[in-house]
Amino acid sequence: KGEFPGEKSKRLRYHDEADQSALQRMTRLRVTWSMQEDGLLVLCRIASNVLNTKVKGPFVTWQVVRDILHATFEESLDKTSHSVGRRARYIVKNPQAYLNYKVCLAEVYQDKALVGDFMNRRGDYDDPKCVWQDLCQVRPVDKERLPFPPRRPQVCANEFKEFVEKLKEKFSSALRNSNL
Repeated sequence: KGEFPGEKSKRLRYHDEADQSALQRMTRLRVTWSMQEDGLLVLCRIASNVLNTKVKGPFVTWQVVRDILHATFEESLDKTSHSVGRRARYIVKNPQAYLNYKVCLAEVYQDKALVGDFMNRRGDYDDPKCVWQDLCQVRPVDKERLPFPPRRPQVCANEFKEFVEKLKEKFSSALRNSNL
């Protein structure tokens, strides 16, 4: 195929319309992150940690987290889902940020009413027909090789967004101070 023996083939990333728009808005190779964006990403990590226990595999994709960022902060419109995921993983590598994350996570689990409200919901999360069509548009997928059952993305996304909103209310003073 015209590749040299030592040359690695670069796999192209899938970009939806919001990612395409973000790529066009980027003025530099890397985007910059505000403390408020980082705080919201930590809340999204907390929400994921709690809600991931309801299903096998991830509850939502990074596209959902990106959409929450885009809806909350205008300066986030230049962030792709890939950069959001990369930043969320990077944040918790900082020992102080990781400690803050764990403290907030413990505080969320202590709020039995909040956690119980979301954990007792029984949404119709798995919908093979709906999601297989979405997955097959991205790349051909061998159904047996997926590590978890396909999800109904909108049901999960709505519940995730609602949970993040509740967390924003709970930690609103911490988000304003933004030492989260």
